Amino acid sequence: MLSGERLALVSHARLCSGVTRPDKSFTYVCYKCNYHTQFTGHFSDHILRHLRLKKYGCPYCPFRAVTRTVVKSHMIYRHSNVKRMECQFCNFTSKLSSQIKFHVRHKHKDLLINADNASGYISDT
Repeated sequence: MLSGERLALVSHARLCSGVTRPDKSFTYVCYKCNYHTQFTGHFSDHILRHLRLKKYGCPYCPFRAVTRTVVKSHMIYRHSNVKRMECQFCNFTSKLSSQIKFHVRHKHKDLLINADNASGYISDT
């Protein structure tokens, strides 16, 4: 559920006529930075960063974040024994498969026939 201030900012970001919207990814445009998206939830989470509302906390340390997803990633990196995975094309490693997939799609796109098949290029280290 959106708070009053957040709801007003999300509504303004969608309806403001002072912003150029070249495509549908500019449905919501941030008033403070260059961020834009077509997804209400993504924009709502983004606004929390500017409002400095970090309502989700790590149960193991003082770390706080805007979204639960960021806290989950923090916990995997800082507080778990999850094995690191390695990119098949270089020595990049990560504990998160989503970061390996993102890395492969952006750093090795010329090597991929189908970017959706990036998960096939992950190995355990």
